[in-house]
Amino acid sequence: MIDIRRAEHPSELHDVRSLMRAFVEWGRALTPMDREKVDLYFDAAAFEQELAGLPGKYGAPAGCLLIASYDERAAGCVAFRKFDDAFCEMKRMFVSPDFHGLGIGRALAQRGVAEASSAGYRGMRLDTSRNQHAAMGLYESIGFKRIPAYYAIPDDFKDWLVFFELKFERSR
Repeated sequence: MIDIRRAEHPSELHDVRSLMRAFVEWGRALTPMDREKVDLYFDAAAFEQELAGLPGKYGAPAGCLLIASYDERAAGCVAFRKFDDAFCEMKRMFVSPDFHGLGIGRALAQRGVAEASSAGYRGMRLDTSRNQHAAMGLYESIGFKRIPAYYAIPDDFKDWLVFFELKFERSR
């Protein structure tokens, strides 16, 4: 059974740190070219500082850090942070390969979108590598659209990153 909750307790934050480290290692192994790109994208010192300070920029009220468990085992995580007054940015979406195919990624993404909408954002943006085909398919299946880069990126990443945006429906 999938259980998704805000990561707030020390044990949950420990599990999120482990998942986020696994996310980077998974990204490094995705393709040989990605290893170099991932190392450039995730500055090791800055990333460890982010992990040590969790929830940090993903904390309420402007952000959210979620952890998914499957049969009481940490299976995945996702976060969002404020990008500007209208948009938040989805970050660190990852499901451990041991749990692929169980719907955990979809459940995390949908819960993250719901939390962001409830927090008052008008939409969510994200970036991912062009080699993460399953992730891109998931994002598109829940309504994200490809967009041009929404922040300045170094030339090294222009052929590697793909950008998405989801505008939230607002009832009147």
